[in-house]
Amino acid sequence: IRETGSFSSGSAELSNDFSPVIGKIARLTQEIGGRIAVAGHTDPIPIHTSRFRSNWELSSARAVTVLEQIVAEGNIDPGRFQVAGHSSTRPIDTNDTAEGRARNRRVEVILLRGGSLDSNYSGLKSSREASILSELLPLD
Repeated sequence: IRETGSFSSGSAELSNDFSPVIGKIARLTQEIGGRIAVAGHTDPIPIHTSRFRSNWELSSARAVTVLEQIVAEGNIDPGRFQVAGHSSTRPIDTNDTAEGRARNRRVEVILLRGGSLDSNYSGLKSSREASILSELLPLD
């Protein structure tokens, strides 16, 4: 699912227009067992505000915002989640253009299958990643 306008530039407050997408993600995470990783990413343009000292803080805060919305929308056990803030360290596009930077500003929701919390899939012995739902959420 690709959406634009989920966050304003430099903000970790999720747009109200994004609620339907969060609802879809919450329903999917209810239906599919396993752990859920929520990872925030930014572009490399430095930020230093009263709320965010760096892109590390901003990417982490955006991931937490998405996680909290998924938990609230789907009444999902928060123990299934882990959060990561990657700042600008894992770009998926060039940072040389505005379009590339916009694509790099995202939150990914990744379902990790096969662990002890995965009641729908018991075929894996280890906690390897067996199924990934990568919901790219461009942030501007």
